[in-house]
Amino acid sequence: MARSAGADLGIEYHLETMTEQPLFPRPDKKQLAEFERLADSLLNIDRTPGGKAVVFTASSRGEGCSFVSYNVARHLSVMLDDKVAWLDGNFIAPQKKILGRGIGFKDLLLNPGRAKEVASGPNFVTIPHGDVTIKQTPLLSGPHYEALIDSLADTFAFTVIDAPAINESVDVGRFARPTLGAVIVVESRRLKYEVIQNRVDSLRAQGGHVLGTVINRQVYDIPDFLYKKVLGL
Repeated sequence: MARSAGADLGIEYHLETMTEQPLFPRPDKKQLAEFERLADSLLNIDRTPGGKAVVFTASSRGEGCSFVSYNVARHLSVMLDDKVAWLDGNFIAPQKKILGRGIGFKDLLLNPGRAKEVASGPNFVTIPHGDVTIKQTPLLSGPHYEALIDSLADTFAFTVIDAPAINESVDVGRFARPTLGAVIVVESRRLKYEVIQNRVDSLRAQGGHVLGTVINRQVYDIPDFLYKKVLGL
């Protein structure tokens, strides 16, 4: 999976001119650079042909996971110049702005083949959580979710799945298993390293592959030894 040569000429310009209504405030220049670096790291994990999927989660709620995952997905759509989906899989705290807008994650869990129906329009696609009532754990544990990941891979060059926080759901490992793995977002100053490591171990115990941990906000105020220890990508 290669970067688009044209995207290198003006990623910030392309991001500014995207037609979708952003869900979050505009990142500053330092954050934009971090999102580009993280997106590039994800592209280098697996360069084999075919669509890829990755899960973003947090050690606990309020770490800014959705903000990070959403902006990384936007960067990927520009860098690849191809279809990229941001999927709201957070059944505990879904994005209310788009909750009932079109086909959602819950609809796709029930009918994985419908993934192609959400791919029309611009390269960057936002998939809401959905407002139908389902029991998500059996669907995430069985063939429905794996079939959905396969269907998304056939439809999108990259899918970024925004999942619940690790300490709020044992389903995060189920989200990560059929994907490249999970990126854990940590807000600086909120948690001690031992707590973060405990959450990482918890996700691994659920069967999820951990790609790494990224720090959101005030990265450069963190002692260098801790930054190197926590940052996994």
